[in-house]
Amino acid sequence: VEELSPFVQSLAKCPKHGLHNPLKNPSRYLLYGRICAAAAAALQQQQVFSFFTKCIQLTMPKSQQQAEGEVKVLRSFFENFSGDNVRFALKGHFVAGDREGQQTQSYRWPYGPVAIISPFNFPLEIPVMQMMGALFAGNKPVVKAESRQGLPLEQFFRFLHYCGMPLEDADLISARGPVMSELLRRSPIRLLQFTGSTSVARELSLLLQGRVRIEDGGFNFKVLGKDINPSEQQTLAYVAWQADEDAYALSGQKCSAQSLLFVHRNWVAAGLLELLAAAAARRSLQTLTICPLLSLNNQQMHRHVQALLSLKGACLLFGGYPLQQQQQQQQQHSVPPQFGLYAPTAVLLPLQTLAFDAAARKVALQEVFGPLQ
Repeated sequence: VEELSPFVQSLAKCPKHGLHNPLKNPSRYLLYGRICAAAAAALQQQQVFSFFTKCIQLTMPKSQQQAEGEVKVLRSFFENFSGDNVRFALKGHFVAGDREGQQTQSYRWPYGPVAIISPFNFPLEIPVMQMMGALFAGNKPVVKAESRQGLPLEQFFRFLHYCGMPLEDADLISARGPVMSELLRRSPIRLLQFTGSTSVARELSLLLQGRVRIEDGGFNFKVLGKDINPSEQQTLAYVAWQADEDAYALSGQKCSAQSLLFVHRNWVAAGLLELLAAAAARRSLQTLTICPLLSLNNQQMHRHVQALLSLKGACLLFGGYPLQQQQQQQQQHSVPPQFGLYAPTAVLLPLQTLAFDAAARKVALQEVFGPLQ
């Protein structure tokens, strides 16, 4: 907390009309177009691309495909905003009036000093895209990554400086939640972009009196209706693959993860559940298609699975156990005990239990940031 003064002073230097806007310093729109072009070109180099992929995996141990996906999305993002596209994206509009001498002209105006709090599961893609959007509009952001996942973002700040971003345009802070909350209290933050849990989002909404944009947790479901032809094995295999990816990619540590799958009996008869079990069995710690859980330990995961299995009519389809130390050693990995490492798990619940038992529904619809559906 004693080290917050430079951040407060830096944010206070930015006026509420921003570092640039349509009427002030419009050349900075072109500056950020050039920065985007330089960043996109550099990310085409395999050495640069691989470096940021490895930075992600060092702090968020996800599979090679998942980590590369973050960098690919960022590369496309910078390609899209190269050249004139920053200023085009921030264009206003003009409306003729209803009498002589009257007209309406609108501008895309910055807030000035803003803050971004990003999550642990996408340590590069989410904060960089949110930060660049703020910078394009003329804001001065202070960006906080999750305290254990700061390396990729810190390295990307240096990369953006190399690509031409002025040093004073954005601040990076490494801190835990209480320290960041104190910074929000002390500084003239006019808007916060928060990505994280619903409970923290509520606290920040109160702290900033509503000056916050929230992307919080979610409970996502998929419905498979009665229309399935058992002879369409290709369709069946694709649906099973997609359901497995949606539920267990990144070991379920996504706000978009599939938490509930409604399956019609026709899909069960066609063999979907067996295909789901087979797909989950192909995942391994060796390839990081099963990865450590950074917000849950094995005991917490196991308690929730047992609570689900205690519901009327529930049964375990597959999984339901932590990966033991012996299994970790066989796959040449070791995960500290404060982090979870749990097998992809599916629990079958009758629809009647969900529909007519409120207590069961409360347990079953609880969001869990782990490999469970």
